[in-house]
Amino acid sequence: MSAKKINFFHNSSHTHLRVSQGVPESMAVLPGDSSDASDIMSFNVNRIVHVSSPSGIKEHVHLYCTSTRNTDIFIEVISSSGLVESGNLQRASSWPGRDLVLQVKANQPSPQIVLQGFTISAGAAISACSREPGVMFFGFVVQE
Repeated sequence: MSAKKINFFHNSSHTHLRVSQGVPESMAVLPGDSSDASDIMSFNVNRIVHVSSPSGIKEHVHLYCTSTRNTDIFIEVISSSGLVESGNLQRASSWPGRDLVLQVKANQPSPQIVLQGFTISAGAAISACSREPGVMFFGFVVQE
């Protein structure tokens, strides 16, 4: 069986690209007191880093980040039942959990490894958000 490297996708059909390989994108930031309903809806879409294919193929997620400030990031695995289709994108249907909290350091000389080969499948998704703005992420998925 050969492995295949793919991009992050916003939907389980793998038709809506989340981010190209190696191209950093801003990480979603937890909404604050002044956030309105549209901010929260956008947050629940933007915090989805990658949605795996529903076919059951194992996908190994590699996620890296850089930051302009010291802050916490929150990583969560969301099952397919915790996702709702929003247009042709997926969004989380509940507030983010704080199962995995990592601290990223400002202005490191190389990207920090957040996930390295973390395995998901069957339509599950990886959610990531930061406490404060200034965090950029990028990465890829290896399919079996």
